[in-house]
Amino acid sequence: MVSFDAFYQQLDSEEAIKLHRQPLIDDAREVLQEHPEARIGGAITLAGSPEGQRLRELVRQHGGEVIPPDKHMVTIIPLHEFDHLLDTKSGRVKWTAPQWTGRQSHLPVFIATRDGLRFAVLGLWSEDEMAAE
Repeated sequence: MVSFDAFYQQLDSEEAIKLHRQPLIDDAREVLQEHPEARIGGAITLAGSPEGQRLRELVRQHGGEVIPPDKHMVTIIPLHEFDHLLDTKSGRVKWTAPQWTGRQSHLPVFIATRDGLRFAVLGLWSEDEMAAE
């Protein structure tokens, strides 16, 4: 039997990544150029997502703009915040943040859909940019 919740979760998350991929990469690159030692992740919360409230509260705590629950939210958050979000939700899977030496090369992205959580990892720099470091 096919779970339609998982089907829609995948469609929603893929559409969110298509729509918000480049702005997330651009924002992450900007943060990392100003603060090369930072470790960050991306967060996309779709309107009506059950996980949305936790992510919105995180953004508020870090001084970001409060986005109403009926709106999508796309933001960059400190990577260590993923630990709390994922550990309290999944219970089965232990999130381990990547350990980079030097500049962060990829952006883990946490996507809260109406039916659950999904993850993506986006490359931040071209091979030439990484080699030039």
